[in-house]
Amino acid sequence: EEGVLGVVPGVFGLLQATEVIKLLTGVGTPLVGHLLLLDLLGHDLQRIAIARRADCPACGTAASRPSAAAPDSTLSLPM
Repeated sequence: EEGVLGVVPGVFGLLQATEVIKLLTGVGTPLVGHLLLLDLLGHDLQRIAIARRADCPACGTAASRPSAAAPDSTLSLPM
């Protein structure tokens, strides 16, 4: 009774791919600033707001990040 339920990686992969599509196309509301908790055994889904910490090197202000991109920079994809 150990291991991963077969569909779990697929479900999480689908959710991650959906978030990427929402960010690239501007359609829908992405989970920016939120944490999605999904319990597939209990069929429970929770969305929790997460606040940024200014001193966090990953998500803080540009001044606190070692190599932060300019705030007005855009993502360009090769076509």
